[in-house]
Formats: sequence, structure tokens, C-alpha cells
Amino acid sequence: MAVLQFGIPVGTILAFFTTGLITDAFDSWRAPFLVAAVRVSSWLCSCCVSTNPRAVPPTTCP
Repeated sequence: MAVLQFGIPVGTILAFFTTGLITDAFDSWRAPFLVAAVRVSSWLCSCCVSTNPRAVPPTTCP
């Protein structure tokens, strides 16, 4: 449980440092939002396309 709770501060620190680098690299304050949108969109598409390996196949009626 402690490992899961540790993700919030680590994510905040990583976001604090990486947003500045992305902003400087693209010279726009909008770039970090675009990067985040692309990451979330790709994650969402992969979740929608993937299948659940634990799902029980439907049975057919005799």
C-alpha cells in the first residue's frame, strides 16, 4: 500500500521537472498539455483494443 501512496509525490515531482523541459524545448506553454493528451490517447486506445485474458469465453446453448 505504501508503494501505491508513494506514486502521487513522485508523479508530482516528475511532472514539475519535465513540464519545464518540454516547455523550453517547444517554446510554448501548450506543449506539455499536447504531450499529455497524446500519452493518454495512446493509453486509452490500447486499453480499448486489448482483450481481457481472464475473461471467460461465452458458452453456447445446446
